[in-house]
Amino acid sequence: MAIVFPINPVIGQELSGGGFTWIWSGSAWEKVASASGGGGGNGFYLYVGTDGNTNFELVSPQPAGSYFITSEKDDSTYDIYAINASGDLVGYTTEGRLIATDEIVRISVVGTTTDDTLKFETKATTFTVSSNNIDDGAPVFASSATPSLLESFNDTTTIIGGNFSTDVTVDFTGSDLVVRAAKNIVRTSSSELVVTRPDDMPPTFNPYTITVLNPGIPLPTQAPTQHILTSAISAGTFASWITNSPLFWEKGDTTVLSLVAQDVESSDIDYSIVSGSLFAGFSIDEETGQITGDDSLLADADEAIFTVRATDTAGNITEKSFEMYINRYPVYSMWFDPMTMAGKLEEFLLYEYSIEG
Repeated sequence: MAIVFPINPVIGQELSGGGFTWIWSGSAWEKVASASGGGGGNGFYLYVGTDGNTNFELVSPQPAGSYFITSEKDDSTYDIYAINASGDLVGYTTEGRLIATDEIVRISVVGTTTDDTLKFETKATTFTVSSNNIDDGAPVFASSATPSLLESFNDTTTIIGGNFSTDVTVDFTGSDLVVRAAKNIVRTSSSELVVTRPDDMPPTFNPYTITVLNPGIPLPTQAPTQHILTSAISAGTFASWITNSPLFWEKGDTTVLSLVAQDVESSDIDYSIVSGSLFAGFSIDEETGQITGDDSLLADADEAIFTVRATDTAGNITEKSFEMYINRYPVYSMWFDPMTMAGKLEEFLLYEYSIEG
């Protein structure tokens, strides 16, 4: 009986007839195997070796179509990726059959048994050459990120791994579960990335997990987390205030009051007033935190209330409210008046206690 082939078949479509299985390759119906399941046609072999992430470059391109895969060790736990000359994923399987929608030049295998050999049965024959990493089409994996402390804007970490594609993405996720994209990615090779941390990376949500992905490439079921570096990065710490409130200014004597915040990473601190205000004619140096001004027009017991923001080089913010007094506790002359000295001494001691406390 004559075989009736379908009109307008799709790549990989099968038809049984004449004692054989036929596959539409995209240009012709090709006889692949006998209908009874016996071997038919030629094929190629992939020796997996000892590495669970093995990439192969084929000596000869393999045509689009259906490939039947058998394991020498009867292993069926693997992910197989077929890649064309442009680096596009053209076939993916976790089972014993792979359908390729375009010509194959590379194959990536993840999760097979050590020293296994996989047989791909198809019409064409070829030999394979194992390689370490490829540019496109294969599943990414990440091994390390160094350094792990990224305390400032534009700090970078170097990610080592493999199969990094030309359009690889890198995200940082903190304990708030917000996904933050890397500010910049420099792909130095298929196994190394130099990544600039996001600007918005508060220490509050330390530590951060790194996720590396090749867009459009399925994650391998046998190694579903090989692209993740858990709790790999710290964004440093917030600055802490050294100067306490209240602040005291003596007219004619005090020329500067210094506000000091400190960062354990020794980063530069900038200062700014975000609410309230200083006395008229007074200002704060944004670099040093020093308060200066002309006190000639100020009266005793004048009071200013304001909030100062300390910002480290990573943009991390710590704020503190201050009260500032003019001649609230003046230095008294060495005169003695039995009727008033006790009260003055008590007031002075309370002032000293407030500073120490």
